[in-house]
Amino acid sequence: MEQILIFCSVSLLSGLVVILFNNRYNMVTVFLRVIGIVSGVTSVSMAILLIMSPFKYELHLVKRNALISTLEEARYVESHFEKAGAISKVIMYNQELAERQYENTLWLFDPAVDDRFMELKPIQ
Repeated sequence: MEQILIFCSVSLLSGLVVILFNNRYNMVTVFLRVIGIVSGVTSVSMAILLIMSPFKYELHLVKRNALISTLEEARYVESHFEKAGAISKVIMYNQELAERQYENTLWLFDPAVDDRFMELKPIQ
């Protein structure tokens, strides 16, 4: 997380320096201004991702609890269609959990994924 924030900060500062202290419009200046704008957008995007990370985890927990209660109710129902529907939802949930846990191991996506996802176990 620190590497991404440092990279974004340095990129944003270098872009601002070029924009503020250079008045000529040649190709290098235009290229550096584009880099400055892209760095600023990247910094804002990362800030939004870091803010939304705990919200995504809480939403995931709400979905998990609802799915567990649905699965417990479906175990006592005699309809095979309801059981199959509940099982397919459990499979989709476990796949989503595995994706979040994998993304958390990658250095690029680690800041955007809450570390508490690693503590969750798949639903049986």
